[in-house]
Amino acid sequence: MTKKFISAVLAAAIALSLFVIPATAADSATTLQLSVSTLSLGVGETFTVTVRTNSSGTISWRSRDTAVATVNGNGRISALKEGTTTIRATADGVSKDVELTVRKAPTAVRAASDVAVPQGQTTQIRLQFNKGSVSRNNTYTSSDKNIATVNNRGVVTGVKEGTTTVTVETFNGKTTTLAVTVTAAEIIKFGGYDWRVLDVQDGKALIISDKLLERRPYRYYDENITWADSEIRAYLNGEFYNSFSTADRARIVQITNQNPDNPWHGTPGGVDTRDRIFLLSLDELVRYFGDSGRLQTIPAKKSNIDDQFTENRIAYDMDGKTPFWWLRSPGIDSRHAAGVDFRGFISVNGANVVWPIYGVRPAMWITL
Repeated sequence: MTKKFISAVLAAAIALSLFVIPATAADSATTLQLSVSTLSLGVGETFTVTVRTNSSGTISWRSRDTAVATVNGNGRISALKEGTTTIRATADGVSKDVELTVRKAPTAVRAASDVAVPQGQTTQIRLQFNKGSVSRNNTYTSSDKNIATVNNRGVVTGVKEGTTTVTVETFNGKTTTLAVTVTAAEIIKFGGYDWRVLDVQDGKALIISDKLLERRPYRYYDENITWADSEIRAYLNGEFYNSFSTADRARIVQITNQNPDNPWHGTPGGVDTRDRIFLLSLDELVRYFGDSGRLQTIPAKKSNIDDQFTENRIAYDMDGKTPFWWLRSPGIDSRHAAGVDFRGFISVNGANVVWPIYGVRPAMWITL
């Protein structure tokens, strides 16, 4: 190999290196997000801050005033005495703070009022503590989950008409009860159809068709698919959306939908989507139609969920029949989509996406 040839190769290598684009600071910058930025705890209470970061290094934690509160290496805060302090998390030199106020532990608690909620909708329990005290980590228990369920944040979901009692317990064992009355589902008219109201927030309502409006496949071809690229999504946000009047279309809110993986099989749910009209996900189905907790527990035999809320999930078509209706979540694999069968069972495994006889039950957020 001649010196002339070697020189030419080196020159070419140097020239090519000029076109290598170095990583920018934005590409490599550490991001750090905390689950809370402000926090109030009672003396003796604990709380764990969760972190989202792209750092592979260790996250360090410290409290500005360890007499008020301490924090361990996992972000678990222990409130020690009344006062204020700052809890700081640091990763790769990037820091985020939680401003903490420690108040007295409650000696008494009561609900601001009993609550009433329509079937399928949610409402928030409001608590009142004795002056100067607080409890963040409260437990909520419904005496009849067939009537109403309540989560660990005090959000009540009406399941069917009736009355139940919710018991609340503070972190230090103080208790109170309140009555929850579930009234008939609220039905409204919109665009010539009857719609069931599932949720109301900030002057907007989440609605779902009271009946199955039609039958059509999720996908025209028997192949892997997610909600983002499905024909049923294209139809709902195209032809179906355009069938509404100009005034009604102006009330339909475009939202960002998350599309989680199938909780039993791990089938990818795909990217987030911007939708005006959509199908409910598995998570949304149990949130608004009753949650027995079975969706979050993977069974030995993975198939359907038959629980106390099956009757709530049954939907009729225009002919009075009760076919399977689609959800947007994936099923046992990417050629199946989850749904609700004619008995009201949740089909977590789902049905083949090409089936044309399954029902469509659109959902949307509208302004009130």
